[in-house]
Amino acid sequence: MLSSKHLQTVEHLTGQLNSDQLAWLSGYLAGIHKHSSTTLITPDVTTTQTADTPVVTVLYGSQSGNGKTIADELVTTINARGLKAIAFSSIDYKTARLKKERFLLVVISTHGEGEPPDAATAFYTFLHSARAPELPDLRYSVLALGDSSYEFFCQTGRDIDARLSALGASPLTKRVECDADFEREATLWKKEITEALIQTTTPTALPNSSADVLTLEQSQCIIAPVSAYDRQHPFSSPLLENILLTSPSRQTRHLEFSLEGSELRFTPGDCLGVWPRNPQALAEQTAATLKLNWDAVVILEDEKATAAQWLQQRLEITFLTPAVLANYHTIVGGDTLATLVNDRTAALRYLKGRYLLDVLTDFPPSTDDGTKVLGCLRRLTPRLYSLASSLFARENEAHILIAQERYSGFDDSSRTGVCSDHLIRLTPGDTAQVFIQKNDNFRLPANDNTPLIMISAGTGVAPFRSFMEEREERCAKGKNWLFFGERRRREDFYYQTEWQEKIKNGALNKLSAAFSRDNSHKTYVQDKIREQGEEFWKWLKSGAYVYICGSDSPMAKDVHQVLTDVIEEHGGISGSDYLAHLRESGRYQRDVY
Repeated sequence: MLSSKHLQTVEHLTGQLNSDQLAWLSGYLAGIHKHSSTTLITPDVTTTQTADTPVVTVLYGSQSGNGKTIADELVTTINARGLKAIAFSSIDYKTARLKKERFLLVVISTHGEGEPPDAATAFYTFLHSARAPELPDLRYSVLALGDSSYEFFCQTGRDIDARLSALGASPLTKRVECDADFEREATLWKKEITEALIQTTTPTALPNSSADVLTLEQSQCIIAPVSAYDRQHPFSSPLLENILLTSPSRQTRHLEFSLEGSELRFTPGDCLGVWPRNPQALAEQTAATLKLNWDAVVILEDEKATAAQWLQQRLEITFLTPAVLANYHTIVGGDTLATLVNDRTAALRYLKGRYLLDVLTDFPPSTDDGTKVLGCLRRLTPRLYSLASSLFARENEAHILIAQERYSGFDDSSRTGVCSDHLIRLTPGDTAQVFIQKNDNFRLPANDNTPLIMISAGTGVAPFRSFMEEREERCAKGKNWLFFGERRRREDFYYQTEWQEKIKNGALNKLSAAFSRDNSHKTYVQDKIREQGEEFWKWLKSGAYVYICGSDSPMAKDVHQVLTDVIEEHGGISGSDYLAHLRESGRYQRDVY
């Protein structure tokens, strides 16, 4: 078995490579380390398909990594049924392939105001351009990932579906739209797709077993998973430290979790997924209102759990969407509720700051409708927090930086985000249910001599602490420039002592901080970039990678515009074209929310 340090090295290396590079490396390792203790899964030549077996391309694009997980699972399922499938990140997909495709399965999320994720921007633009080819021989299907609490729910998936159809492609199955709790719909879609492919194509060979098989088309030999823990099987991680970084009224905290015994591994840029728990008092009160026995077993979608488990750990009761309200209306009826359901704007206005308990009070259900009401709700989903530590530097630890989400209830009461509230209340020794969420769209460059420009606001600085720890541990020679923005220097300068120490020892070459509340003239990170535009452009010309982490609006959008202006002013070229080129080459990466 590899040592922890060796496993960290493997994880770091593989996290920097694309699929083609991984394939080459895996074959290389298989050749020179035939008897290595690391298990390699290689293509089973007894189950390969002949040249006339059509290739199924699975194209994914998402900001958080959920799309990649779904795509990888789908490829495994399709290959295990004797067909050929290969997955591509949309940023790596060569659009010249499109006119040659026979089967295209798209897994795509939507961000912002109906926009594609960063990695899919180039493909989306090409598809909607005059350069996109006619596709009369293409069969396709789209799995759209979204969040029904946003106005442009699954818009990117809808756009791609419509455009493929307009280009003459035929749907293999209907588009499926997934809400934030996407697992059930995604699983059904994967099953439907696989059966449709089996019916549409004639596989020339079937696997000898149900084991995962990789095709020769992929030529990908991969390192077998080390950890048994994932999104659906989280690790109970003990809390080591819970440190308040701000005044109690702000509640921004640095948390340190132990991964000892989990074999979980991560790379800078990845996230720690945390499963939240609803407040027990609120869950108990909700159960009482629904006339549900706390310990009684309730069956939803063939899944059994007690009312306590549903209301505390599995269902969303602190955040409701218009879709949930519409489902609830089918149970309780009523003209007033019908008016809300038929007017999305009114529904959003009503739901703002309301828990399920508030809706039950306003529109009481019948005494025997408790189980039906639970069936209306969305599943709780894990929250993702950028990892603020390097596994190289801090073995078997995962650090995160969180700010408690606060908002006003409909009655002006103070309410908090369900997961941030759950985390800040933990004390050392308590556990949280966690897993590692990979983020291949936010990676350090493989070359340690490459300069980095890291732009952040608020808790968005977290991954850059991980970046810096990693680079220091690797003795990287590339220069590093950090931009950081928050409200007040005295209260909100997260990791200030660490940054100053890194400046002192030369690990961090430049630190440009902006604090918007420290003077009458508000200054933000984009202002600092503009002030130092000439030097910023010199860093870009020297090959610097640019990273942005923080809120999409307004921070990331404002920074993007300033970068465009700086490039045009000091480079004399199109800023938008230059940034598009940087994005496609991996030199412009964003982790925004």
